[in-house]
Parts: sequence; structure tokens; C-alpha cells
Amino acid sequence: MTRLYVKPAEGRTLRDPERGYEAVLPSGKHVPRTNYWLRRIKHGDAIEAKPPKPEKPAKATSAKKED
Repeated sequence: MTRLYVKPAEGRTLRDPERGYEAVLPSGKHVPRTNYWLRRIKHGDAIEAKPPKPEKPAKATSAKKED
């Protein structure tokens, strides 16, 4: 199934029906592309956005400590 990344519109509370109508954080989340989410976008409750880029993992150092 196709997915969307949505954020709540400014001044709106966006609820996720698949999570017990838990509020979506302002940073947004991935959701399935269903009629529910498409209606939220159409009515101005949600904004389709680009997801944040994943953080790069810190490089592991192989330097050994000498006691």
C-alpha cells in the first residue's frame, strides 16, 4: 500500500484512527494512503510533507584504550 507523510496543519490537532485517535506530533508521521488521510488533507487538517532525512549513524571507532 502506498504511504504518505503528513503533518498537522498549523493550529490543528490531527488524530490517527489506527492508534486510538492519538494526536500526531507536529513533526509528522508516515500513514497509509487511505480515504481518511486524503480527506484530512483535502479539508486542511493535514499537510502532505516530505519526511525528515534519517540521521546517519555515528561511525564506530576501533581505537583501543591503553591502560
